[in-house]
Amino acid sequence: CSNPGCIVGGGIVRPVISANRRTPGPAILVCENDTVIVDVTNAMDKELLTIHWHGVHQVGSPYMDGGPYVTQCPLTPGDSFRYQFLASPHGTHMWHGHVGYHDSSGLFGPLVVRRQEPEYISSLYDYDLLEHTITIWHWYNLTDASVLPPVLDTYGGVFGYGLLVNGHAPFGRFTSKTNSSDVMSTPRAKFFVQQGKRYRFRLIVNSAIYCPVQISIDNHTLLMISSDTNSFQPVQVDSLMVNAGERFSLVLEANQAVGCYWMRLRGLGDCGPKKSSTHGEVFVCYNGATSEPTDIPTYDDGRRPGKILNPVQVFKGEDYSKNELILLSNLTGVDPEKYSYNGTPDATIYIQQHAQLYFEADAPGPWQQFNNITFEFTPFSMLTQREMLSASVICDDVPDSQQCIGTYCTCPYTKKVPLNALVEIILVDISVLREQDHPIHMHGYKYHVVAMGTVGDNVS
Repeated sequence: CSNPGCIVGGGIVRPVISANRRTPGPAILVCENDTVIVDVTNAMDKELLTIHWHGVHQVGSPYMDGGPYVTQCPLTPGDSFRYQFLASPHGTHMWHGHVGYHDSSGLFGPLVVRRQEPEYISSLYDYDLLEHTITIWHWYNLTDASVLPPVLDTYGGVFGYGLLVNGHAPFGRFTSKTNSSDVMSTPRAKFFVQQGKRYRFRLIVNSAIYCPVQISIDNHTLLMISSDTNSFQPVQVDSLMVNAGERFSLVLEANQAVGCYWMRLRGLGDCGPKKSSTHGEVFVCYNGATSEPTDIPTYDDGRRPGKILNPVQVFKGEDYSKNELILLSNLTGVDPEKYSYNGTPDATIYIQQHAQLYFEADAPGPWQQFNNITFEFTPFSMLTQREMLSASVICDDVPDSQQCIGTYCTCPYTKKVPLNALVEIILVDISVLREQDHPIHMHGYKYHVVAMGTVGDNVS
């Protein structure tokens, strides 16, 4: 339904968390360096609330970042808070709740910050329209908060369920009361283009589980031009993969016969063929098209051969024998840099990332950890009440024994670096309990990926 306040949600009755009775929530479209003001009221009965502006650097306004107990105290039921910040940098961003499973329960939406694009970008397309923003949302038929904690805390298997595009998917099926053969489904999302024109599409993925998505459009290739806030030398591909929190811009040239074509979404990881074979499809229709595809799409239909950007599970778990792989580290940035990344780093931080079981803990896990430490929030906001921080509260690489139960250690794990330092972060993923890639997002910053590689099984 398209009535105000109607949330389709794939046609399945379940609780959601919405903004202004919409999910996805309202799209925010602004120009670079505009002042953004958003008044938020927590109308939930029992839940705490913050909103994070994913991709916005918050230079001069770190208190507006929305990190609960890090940059602000969360809103209690009935509280209101005004977020005010400069829209910077330009790019495709998203806003979302940052407490518990709020974002994957529906509290999210697009945040697009436009700039006066340089000619080397603007010449690549004819139109950049808000209606060509694509938000992909992994969706359960129950709330994430009821599905995931019992599984994640007891080393259970995580399985995907479904993918919504802009809040739509044909999961709900309804039979006429007067004619049992008259069956209708909730609608798919549909995007319109004019033959002969080039359109910029912006992709956003929101997921609480490891469900990277391969995206392709039948009979079309995709000209990839940017990732998050960064433009790169354009590369023509047959498909791309997008993980949770990632954003990409692509250009679609409407150079085929007038008609409607499948845009296919094929899930991997917890949504992959070893688990749930989760997939989704939407329509890309040329103006003047008179019919939609009638075939029943399958999971394997989304296994597009040819060039693929940003592949996941390259070393384990996925067959790329029919693909040419293009890694993000193969791309070349084209935007001028504000700061120099050359020279010897002022600080180098080594992070060992993995998941471990701890049977002495309240729940065995596995617990995701950096350097064998599980992060634990302080009972106050670390930024606004930083005078309360002390060596006895936070920890570095070696937690105090009072912060451990046996070998399971939790604390507000904190690394300090000098102001204006050039920082090098070296991440090594040694996980064996779950074979999955994991995106890393750093609030307030963008960084250069300067090297990637794989190592042997035994590493110290």
